[in-house]
Amino acid sequence: MLRTSDKPFIHGGGIMKRKILVSFLLVLILSSSALAVPVELKLTSYSPATLPAISTIINLPDTTDQLEISRQAILFALSPEGWDLGNLGGSLMKIGAPGSWTGDFWILRIYGQSDEVEALYGYEMNPEATTYGQHYDLIFHNDSWNERLYHDIGESPNNFGVISGAMSGIWEQCPVPNWGRFWIEEAQPVPEPSTIYIMSVGIFAFFVLRRLGLLRYFPRGVKM
Repeated sequence: MLRTSDKPFIHGGGIMKRKILVSFLLVLILSSSALAVPVELKLTSYSPATLPAISTIINLPDTTDQLEISRQAILFALSPEGWDLGNLGGSLMKIGAPGSWTGDFWILRIYGQSDEVEALYGYEMNPEATTYGQHYDLIFHNDSWNERLYHDIGESPNNFGVISGAMSGIWEQCPVPNWGRFWIEEAQPVPEPSTIYIMSVGIFAFFVLRRLGLLRYFPRGVKM
């Protein structure tokens, strides 16, 4: 007969706690492996503008969110990895639709007259612009004002958004409606750094708990 101290540990509560703990770890690891939606974001300008074609990989939670695509495109244009327009005083702004356009728009605005900006943008600030506001705008949108039907960015066959070159005035002036374009394309899925970190922590915790004997119902012969 076994003494009380010799009886194997079969307490149901302990086994249940271990199962709950392991289940939690597995859910953490599996859920952390979910990937964001990676897309390649591309921007280009048309002559006489002199800004080059650029691209980068971004993660979008919703590839149909037109305003968010526009916002990400401007952030890229402002960044040193993009057109570096932030270095020229550029900033991100949201405005209501001017003229016959519909909806709201994200714009890239640069205040003050600048020969460098005019060389990059390919158009000059006129006297009206210098009197009223004195700023340059790049408006990122996808409206029919540019002789195309309304469409979603990333939609075929009209799969790009329009960049319009504008400037200040009594009303917003838009001397170059088709200044450039921006669009997204599918990219290869890449785990986010946070996803990789969470997975690493979960796997490490799994082996530590197993070493401490808290996961004994896993067979020792099973290699992970």
